[in-house]
Amino acid sequence: MRKEILKNLVKTLLDARLHSLQRGEKIVQKIQSQGAQLQKYNTANDNKHNLYRFSNQNMVNTVLRQNLLGELLSKYFQSKILGTNAQWMGQQVRYLISEPIFKDSNKKLSVVVFVYNAFANQVAKTQQDGKVINNNLLLIRMINNISQGAESLNNLLSRHFGKKVEVEPIILKYDYFSSEIFSDNLSGNINRFGTFKKGYTRILNNNINATALPAAKSLQISNKLGEHISQVRANNILNALSSGAQILPGEFLNKGNVVWNLLNNKYLIGYSFEFAGKLPKAVSTARTLKDIRFSGTLKCNTSDNASVLFNLNSRISNISQAQKSNINKNGKFNVRIKLGHL
Repeated sequence: MRKEILKNLVKTLLDARLHSLQRGEKIVQKIQSQGAQLQKYNTANDNKHNLYRFSNQNMVNTVLRQNLLGELLSKYFQSKILGTNAQWMGQQVRYLISEPIFKDSNKKLSVVVFVYNAFANQVAKTQQDGKVINNNLLLIRMINNISQGAESLNNLLSRHFGKKVEVEPIILKYDYFSSEIFSDNLSGNINRFGTFKKGYTRILNNNINATALPAAKSLQISNKLGEHISQVRANNILNALSSGAQILPGEFLNKGNVVWNLLNNKYLIGYSFEFAGKLPKAVSTARTLKDIRFSGTLKCNTSDNASVLFNLNSRISNISQAQKSNINKNGKFNVRIKLGHL
């Protein structure tokens, strides 16, 4: 009797599972659970391929060609510059890039890629504070080769795709503006320092301005953030400058480009850092080491934070996530990052 009951129960469960798979409920539940896990998750971060078409013809071939273009751009920007200051003296500092974002229509293909270099960014900030124009010849040469000349990268890709192609590299002010670049940089730093604990974690927290800070600093950050949001709402940095608002040096404001300012002058409200694997310099450490660090918040609802003295127009969190695997002589480790932006 008991065997018959178990047999019927297993059969019922299998039938229900097959039925849910056929209806696609498993995929829908997976997407919904991811959204619930990340609170108010902004799915725009996952849209790497935006295909504006009226049919699905040749969609697979289009995505394959876009993936090949993404690999080409990653090799194109895979350059290094030699550090010359005290921190980077004699080191080869490479450019970090994110996965390209494609916007494809019948007449045009736009490709946006984020680029970051720690040494070049530090030099640019120093020169900006000293009112000196940054002249990074390597990066300028790469960008000019993309957009200028008959044999530029844009023209070559346009002939290949049969329509206009525009590649737009955006130089990030900080590495944590992109979860992919941030995870890549953290992975490289773990190899460099041999660990993510103690000193390196303090450096990481000091370099990230989160709103969830001690009360002594929360009001100061809130006032600066409110002043910045008021400038962004004006939708024109020139108006903010002409109105007498104080702009601190080193903010990298591009006076004629609103999109640039929105992407480069935003604030990080929190991050989640997860490490799993084996440290490169810890020979005797277990391979199942796992550590999670969390700072700030991933929730972008300002009404829940009493220290923020203003309200935003949107309540949608801009949360992005990325994962980077690193294989070294002692084993392998993974770095998983979740970032919340305002």
